[in-house]
Amino acid sequence: MKLMNKVIIIAGVLTCKLGAVDYHVSKDGADGNPGTKAAPFKTISKAAVVARAGDSVTVHAGIYRERVDPMRGGSSDDKRIVYQAAVGEEVVITGSEVIKDWKEVRDGVWRVRLPNDFFGSFNPFADVIGGEWFIQKGHLRHAGMVYLNGVWMDEAASLGQVFESGRGKSVAGAIALGGQTSAYPGKVVAKTQEQELYRTCRYGMKGYQIKVPHGNYSVTLKFNEPYYKKAGQRVFDVKLEGDKVLSNLDIFARAGGFAAYEQSFDGVKVADGVLDLEFVDRVSMACISGIEISGKDFSKKLNCGGPAWKDYQKDAGGRKPAARPKWRASVGAETTTIWVQFNDVNPNEERVEINVRQSVFYPSEPGRNYITVRGFVMRHAATPWAGAMSEQVGLLGTHWSKGWIIEDNQISHSMNTGITLGRYDLASFDMDMPEATAPGFVESCELALKHGWSKENIGSHLVRNNHISHCEKNGIHGSLGGVFSVIEGNTICDIAARSWLNGHDIAGLKLLASNDCLIRNNHIYRCSGAGGIWLDWMAQGTRVSGNFLHDNSRDIYMEVNHGPYLLDNNLFLSKSSLTDWSQGGAYAHNVFGGLIRVKKEKRETPYFVPHELEQMRLSNIQHKDARFHNNLFFGFKGLSVFNGMSENLQSVGNVYLGGATPSSVDQGQIVETQWKSGVSITEEKGGEWWLELPVQPEWIRSKKRALITSEVLGKAKIPNAAYVQADGTPYALDTDYLGMKRKTENPAPGSFRFGSGKTLRVKVWPKE
Repeated sequence: MKLMNKVIIIAGVLTCKLGAVDYHVSKDGADGNPGTKAAPFKTISKAAVVARAGDSVTVHAGIYRERVDPMRGGSSDDKRIVYQAAVGEEVVITGSEVIKDWKEVRDGVWRVRLPNDFFGSFNPFADVIGGEWFIQKGHLRHAGMVYLNGVWMDEAASLGQVFESGRGKSVAGAIALGGQTSAYPGKVVAKTQEQELYRTCRYGMKGYQIKVPHGNYSVTLKFNEPYYKKAGQRVFDVKLEGDKVLSNLDIFARAGGFAAYEQSFDGVKVADGVLDLEFVDRVSMACISGIEISGKDFSKKLNCGGPAWKDYQKDAGGRKPAARPKWRASVGAETTTIWVQFNDVNPNEERVEINVRQSVFYPSEPGRNYITVRGFVMRHAATPWAGAMSEQVGLLGTHWSKGWIIEDNQISHSMNTGITLGRYDLASFDMDMPEATAPGFVESCELALKHGWSKENIGSHLVRNNHISHCEKNGIHGSLGGVFSVIEGNTICDIAARSWLNGHDIAGLKLLASNDCLIRNNHIYRCSGAGGIWLDWMAQGTRVSGNFLHDNSRDIYMEVNHGPYLLDNNLFLSKSSLTDWSQGGAYAHNVFGGLIRVKKEKRETPYFVPHELEQMRLSNIQHKDARFHNNLFFGFKGLSVFNGMSENLQSVGNVYLGGATPSSVDQGQIVETQWKSGVSITEEKGGEWWLELPVQPEWIRSKKRALITSEVLGKAKIPNAAYVQADGTPYALDTDYLGMKRKTENPAPGSFRFGSGKTLRVKVWPKE
């Protein structure tokens, strides 16, 4: 009987080894265990060593402080390696470590000394950020970071700045940092019952410092434009806790004059007992009427412009702003010393973490294909700049591979990039880096073709339903390695919000070579640098569809591409909507709420045989062709910027509102110069985003528009290639932003169906 039992056990083990294995990882496990559900591993890294094609790794609740380096990839889409959080459990993988044993120095400054071997082979506090197309601005910054209760802190230029950044006891209650108040008695303010509150405002202030217990808060800012009579006269940015939350806010453009306009922000983390609200003037001076703060056990309401009204408190008037608390590190031969201004917080009683690892989930070698990463919270990585010709290490990255699925993750606090779909290290092929010039990048593309850059080997990733925030360079970045990929359903926000870095690759989503990529149904907002989406070089066969962009420095930047590429059913609602330094683009059924810029370019950039990376040729950008069909423009110049610029501009069936004007070759256009905006974007309870857009049924009745198809769009001139989908099937844009069927005989302009009403109010995120 004992012998028979042994035979059965051995047979079971062999069956397990021959078939797919589901390994388990738990904080209560041990790496000496077999990795079963009953006897799990302790680290994900252990599972990453043993997992093979077809296996899965299920990770159970807890915080895992490690860098996962998958030793293998899958062998096909059907036999991939899956790393997944257990259903219903929160699994955090982080590149930071908790630090205790802080010693108080003086004036709120604390210090800790760590042996250099604490960091292993990589010390982020010795790693200076830089690389190709990085522009040094201000003091040197390092990949190291200090987090107080989950909020990252600013690196000081010197140790002296750390001591100078203390607030002391200056903040009591609420302090307005400068400015003056004004009142407009008797004025009727639209869209509110709080008439007295909105009849007053403070203007010209640099911000507010409001004393609150540290924790998470919902902050509502209440605005009214009491003075200017048209858009563009008062424009400013707003920052909360150092993060830019509103870019180029124009109250009049959003709500009109003497009309209440609110913006709410949830999950604002305050770690040091003071909520910082900052205003950055762009045109004229910022103004605000009220502030509401609510948390679990604390709430406060401020009347910014007048005496206390109902339960609103009057603010404390103007004062000189106190600097934000900072940190500074010094790396010696044997130890690393970190000084931090904590003010009246005892760091040994709070959660203080520092960056230790360069990434969280990233293979050390290229070519580890067909990996799925699902359902994790990933944060705190000391990532490098990762320029367009370097190996691109991200908090989570694919490293020159094929067929990854990255889905349902929460990714945040990467010093540079959240997700990289990037290239390899040239040094691994004993190659020198080309010069950081346009010819140098062409050379790097030629080298990539020699090193396996093809549809068979690289790209075809799926990145979907992730929430990516608080990365100082990119939410997603890929140079060459993201070709043939699908990026959909993601939220990308608060990118470059601190403006710590400067250079030519900063954006929410940046791809170089987006050949046959599909970028659809993403929500991208509060992204600085180049803005929301930046498709740079080789957008050929690319489709950007059904995306919601707002409050970015720019919504989309198409740089030196030859097409064919299609942008359809998108909401581009920032102050700057489109920068078009390309040719061969088609734009259909979009809503453009901001400025459009266009430019010719002498740089010669590649194009290929359609749907392949073959027969690379070069051309400069002379705007040989562009197509705009059935779009809605409001507020700015419209397509008149193309006059004298494009040899073959097709512009048909567009609607121009307010200050937007058509091109000289427009056909079937509607122009309403007296149109008043009234466009509003609001975030409501449950994370729902709603858009209000004034429309006119007459726009449909008065002009006939065609259904946009591949036949209507024709071919892009330079590559002589048709506007078709990645698999070669033709386009028929018969659904709108929400996926609703549009009329095929006379579709409405813009991104939505609409009927007899004059205001369209629609939930634009999340999409059902």
